Amino acid sequence: MSTLRTTTWGEGDRVAVLLHGMMGSAHQFWRLGPALADRGYQAIAVDLPGHGNSPALHGDLTTWAAALTESVPPAPALALGHSLGGAVLAASHLRPAQAVYVDIPLTTTAAEPTTNLTAATASRTAVDLTAKFTAARAGRTIDVLRRTKPTWSDTDREVEAAAAKQFDIPTAVALELADNHLQTPATDTPSLVVHADPSRYVSATRAEELHSLGLQVRAIPGADHCIWYSHFDEFLSALDSFVANDRPPYRVCMDVELLVAASAEFERVVGELPEGVWGLPTPCEVDVRELVEHVVEGNRFAAAVLTGMSGREALATARAQDLDLHQSATRQIEAFRTASADQVVHHPGGDISAEAFLRYRLVDVVVHAWDLLRAASLDETLDTTVTDQLWALVEPRLTEMLAFGSYGDGPSGKVASDAPAQRQLLDAFGRR
Repeated sequence: MSTLRTTTWGEGDRVAVLLHGMMGSAHQFWRLGPALADRGYQAIAVDLPGHGNSPALHGDLTTWAAALTESVPPAPALALGHSLGGAVLAASHLRPAQAVYVDIPLTTTAAEPTTNLTAATASRTAVDLTAKFTAARAGRTIDVLRRTKPTWSDTDREVEAAAAKQFDIPTAVALELADNHLQTPATDTPSLVVHADPSRYVSATRAEELHSLGLQVRAIPGADHCIWYSHFDEFLSALDSFVANDRPPYRVCMDVELLVAASAEFERVVGELPEGVWGLPTPCEVDVRELVEHVVEGNRFAAAVLTGMSGREALATARAQDLDLHQSATRQIEAFRTASADQVVHHPGGDISAEAFLRYRLVDVVVHAWDLLRAASLDETLDTTVTDQLWALVEPRLTEMLAFGSYGDGPSGKVASDAPAQRQLLDAFGRR
């Protein structure tokens, strides 16, 4: 088997292996490779079979993975695979200390065959695949990329156009026609999935599944499929955070599970609203529809600001997105799960920690669920598990929270300390 060609930046024993996607090349990492070298890595970018300067190879994903294993050190400190490169990495026998998968959904089980390793087509004949890959390659010119990829740099476009010229179509067709199986990475290797948001490949549901399998998941709002082309700084920040501390000693995971329950409770309440109540006023001086939209926008904002955006940028991103209630709640949960407790959040009201920001989001979701029940004249009882845990969380920090935000008239001073948690919680935030 022929050894795959590589491009290297830096030197030393701390190796980072970089794998590009379909129709790409090692030069796709022209900016990321030197950045990793500056961080002490010997960054080795691989030309996959039939790509760049590597020879053609007609085989399945296992064959590609074997070629990779023969071409790079077997136990790198870091391995990163983008799209198709992520599939090759997951199928290989490399033993990286840390692994990063970029905008690839992987699969739930190793026994599930792939039907579309690439984004080219769902067609399964060699003739159709050849025609579609040929059209894709012909359209990947600098002029076309200048129109279709405005967020890319000139160098990005030049690299991709050059890679398309070297792309061997029969190699890609053979891979696509093979009986391939995408592998879910082993949970004993710290792994991060970074995906565009929205992503054509990683849905909010799939992101939750990947997290439940033990992978960290990070969304980059507004990013392109090749994330470091359009959002280099955000991608590098996510990578730095993961590499520096892939399992922080203290995260906000316990409180995030409360956010999962609180979000489900809010969705339950919205689902029970009668058709005729959407224009009714709420205790917040907006109508029911506006209040639901406020919570959805808050979810979107949280997901954006936790990526490191300024408050203004995150708000603009939230207003530009078209995520529904469930989608926005899922994105928010995902964002908090990848945040460290002491991460600085650039809130419009001032910088706060992610841990403190989570408390504000919890109160917003739960208290507004009650507001909707009051407006619709429905049973106002919320999930006692949620209200009990939330009150235990916020009571010790109530003074701090009231000073930071606006919560109506604040506590009335008339509710006994042994009253039910829901009553104490609502009274503390101005609900009577």
